[in-house]
Amino acid sequence: MQLTISLTTLLLTLPLLASAHMMLDHPSVWGRKSQGSNLETPLNRKTGKNWPHHGAKKDTSEVMELKAGQDEKLPIICGEALGKADEAAKFCKTKADVHMGGGCALSIAYNNVGKPTKNDFIVISVNHNCPQLGPFTHSFPMPENLPDCEECTCAWTWIPDERSSADEMYMNTFNCKVTGGEQGKIQGGKKPIYFGVEGGVKGGKGGRPKYKTKFPNGAQKLKVQLYNMYMDVPTGRQKKNLT
Repeated sequence: MQLTISLTTLLLTLPLLASAHMMLDHPSVWGRKSQGSNLETPLNRKTGKNWPHHGAKKDTSEVMELKAGQDEKLPIICGEALGKADEAAKFCKTKADVHMGGGCALSIAYNNVGKPTKNDFIVISVNHNCPQLGPFTHSFPMPENLPDCEECTCAWTWIPDERSSADEMYMNTFNCKVTGGEQGKIQGGKKPIYFGVEGGVKGGKGGRPKYKTKFPNGAQKLKVQLYNMYMDVPTGRQKKNLT
């Protein structure tokens, strides 16, 4: 009898494990054309080569513009709604898709553009209520002192709640640029949380690390070393208009 109950419980659980997941929907996302909705699938220790960029390479010239100091709205949708973010409510209806949230982050890499390593990324914005089943446009405020860049690489990452998922994470990499910010370089900064994958962090007694518990909500505080406008070397804060 105990065996029958266990098998029944397992069968009831399978639909949750096989349900859709969430992803970033924008033309600048790597692998959007080649992998399509498969970009929603989780990354874990079994995915191997899919880590860290979901196995995707820079395969698009589209770029997402991020404006320093502005509240950027990004569509985080289930795979079925890919390319139809405005109609996501018609496709994304299963609570299991969002795994009880956990918080998401946007990070940026100024180095190794087009082929950044996992250590090149720095977290710039966090949304504690991401992902969610509507509204599907998620808010990611940008730091006011975020350094400008004409060509950078960004990533959206999500660590789901341990009560509703296996040991896994989600990551979509995309082309980005920053306007309206400082002329300088970020000093230090926090790296994204890499959990459930090879080389990633492990959970402890307090549960797995999540953006909702490990990072403040909203734009992250950055220490930026500004460049001398004439010599292009780090220096103190410069006035924008010098006479």
